[in-house]
Order: sequence, then structure tokens, then C-alpha cells
Amino acid sequence: MLSRAPLRKAVPHGHPPSAIWRLCAHEAARTTSLIINKNWQNGENEVPQNWSDAQLVLFKKPNTGTEAGHHRPIGLQDQLGKLTFRSLLFPYQDYIYGFTKQFPQYGYTPQRSHKDALRRVFEHCRLVRSECLMQKCTLRDRFAGAQPTSLVRGVQVTLDLAGRLRCHAQGQTCPRHAGHAPAASAY
Repeated sequence: MLSRAPLRKAVPHGHPPSAIWRLCAHEAARTTSLIINKNWQNGENEVPQNWSDAQLVLFKKPNTGTEAGHHRPIGLQDQLGKLTFRSLLFPYQDYIYGFTKQFPQYGYTPQRSHKDALRRVFEHCRLVRSECLMQKCTLRDRFAGAQPTSLVRGVQVTLDLAGRLRCHAQGQTCPRHAGHAPAASAY
């Protein structure tokens, strides 16, 4: 995997670019396997901290204004750690995709789109409405001998993260709003 590191991917400040990992893939793979074997000997699957850390960077979306909602958050990770995890997960990738297909996952899942997500939402709303209508029992229905059914409820939650970014004043990023140091959201 190191020899196929994507060359045009951004990396966190202070980390070597992907081209370096391509040039020394054989040596880095040997050292990486030693690190993993050493850290995973005692049954605790630990990895170096910088492999799991991500640096948040906000990129401006093309052809948009300068408001906070016009920026896209990107988490930059160490390429060595990212490629190592990818190589560990690669044999299980088909199983993972097959497993996630049975749940309503629509982002980053093959053969799923926004139309599938909307179709599921509309079906959920239709089902809840029909269940609620079936539990309706008027006074006339009760005189006719009908029994009220058990209580039926339906909940639907929608998260609009783009709207969350827009609600902050210009220049105030989410990490700063959450109490993190401004350096964590450096451009």
C-alpha cells in the first residue's frame, strides 16, 4: 500500500508528503510491521498517537462566498498510519461493505445515493402515518365496539451540519466555538 500512496493528498503540517512514502515504501513497510508487532504483542492494539490524530483544516468550497458555511472541514491524517490501516482493512473490505448495506448508510457506501436516502425517509413517514391512522378510534367507533390500539409513535431526526457551520459568525470556526485552541483549526 505504501508504494501506491496517493501523490496529491494533503498531509498535516510537519508530516512527510506521500511521495516520500512511495520512494521508501520497502524500508517503511519493514519498520511499520516492527512497530505494529511490538505494540500489539501484549494484546492491546495500540498505535502511535500521530497515526490516529487528525488536523482539522477548513477548505473554501469553489465558487462560494466567505461565510463559515462555505468552507468544507477536512481531517488531515498521517499518511503512514492511514495507509497502514488501509492495508489492514483491505482483506475485510468486501465483508464491511456487505455488512453496512443492511443498515441505512448513504454516505460513502457504493451503490447508494441521495435518492435511496430520500426513498427510505418517505417510506418511514408513510409507515408512521398509516400506523397513526390505524390507532385512531372515535367515540362513534367505540360505540360500534372498536377497541383503541396501543400507542404508536414515530421519530425522525435530521442533522444539517452545513447549517451548523453557517450559524457562527464569520471567522469563528466550530473548533474555536467548542473551546479548542485556534491552532487546531489553522488554515
